Amino acid sequence: MAKNIIIVYGGSSTEHDVSIVTALQVYKRYSIENVSVHLVYIDREDKWYIGEALDSFQFYKKNDLSKLKKVKLEIGSNFLFGDKGVGKAKKLFQVDFIINCCHGGNGESGNLTSLFEMCGIPSSTGDSTSLNVAMDKHMTKMMSLALDIPTVDFFVVSKHEWQTIRVKINEQIEQFGFPVVVKPARQGSSVGVCVANSLQEFEKALNFAYDFDEKVIVERAIVNKREFNCCLIKKNERVISASIEEPKASDIVITFNDKYLGGKDSKSVKSGVKSCGFRGVGMDGAERQIPADIPTKLKNEIIRYAKTIYQAIDMCGVVRIDFIMDTETKKVYLGEINSIPGSLGYYFWGELNLLDILYESGTIYWKQRFLKQKSTPSAKIFV
Repeated sequence: MAKNIIIVYGGSSTEHDVSIVTALQVYKRYSIENVSVHLVYIDREDKWYIGEALDSFQFYKKNDLSKLKKVKLEIGSNFLFGDKGVGKAKKLFQVDFIINCCHGGNGESGNLTSLFEMCGIPSSTGDSTSLNVAMDKHMTKMMSLALDIPTVDFFVVSKHEWQTIRVKINEQIEQFGFPVVVKPARQGSSVGVCVANSLQEFEKALNFAYDFDEKVIVERAIVNKREFNCCLIKKNERVISASIEEPKASDIVITFNDKYLGGKDSKSVKSGVKSCGFRGVGMDGAERQIPADIPTKLKNEIIRYAKTIYQAIDMCGVVRIDFIMDTETKKVYLGEINSIPGSLGYYFWGELNLLDILYESGTIYWKQRFLKQKSTPSAKIFV
């Protein structure tokens, strides 16, 4: 009996559109013998759909959902159901594995993975706890400090603190010094990120960041820097590293356009999409150097830090971990963890069948992590 994999993407995240690009790139690039791969699109209202129209990039411009079939997962079942309302769900097919391409929001925070776990379906991104730690930049920094991995000096300001003790926060930033990078704690793709060079800019940056999260990271800006990205994957139960890349950008912060649109303005990108589909859109369209031109000692240091935190958080699947190097002190700092990187980082891996590796490693992870729990005797009181 043929196995079924679903690629889940979209959702109510600010990174909805990036997720679409990632999912279609993976869907069109990879296949597995005797395995059927299905696209499952989550719209901005978190409704789930399947349908043949989903494999066309043009569909998402018109977004005519009438051509699609509404579906859902139900807790306790590993089947995908046709959703026709309460009490009218119909089994469509058994889901053997899920590729999670939902950037940000519920997909990257671990919420969706919790649903997969309760349905008994293995997925590509480890468990919900590891995703939650990786998504929260504050938690990532605390984990880094515990593991002796250098992280840039920072402090955290909650929205409640900003509303109630603003004077104290302003005193803190004056002591901390400028410039700083202000970023939502649980966002990706540089969404909501600003550089502040003065108290006035700091206040504006905080107010802007609170549009995306209740918790904000204030980080010392490293003006003279190089950035390096290390992509890892678990294969045959070993964590392996791809060649380190160096993304290119002229500003302190690498922007959304730098990452996904090759640094182009939105008008040129829209016209380019019409003529060439995916080329230049997604992480594979960004400016970068692979492999990065760095000494072997620095390369080994970055890979060691990356593998340390990957294993400490008990991650699985493909993960991109970003680093910053201060070019004046030559010190390397861990930036953030991308547990569902743009384009799933496929451009790191050459001819490797990423879908096949994710399926195999995720299935092994599931058996070790969850089936063992089910076989453990329960702590019964009522017998």
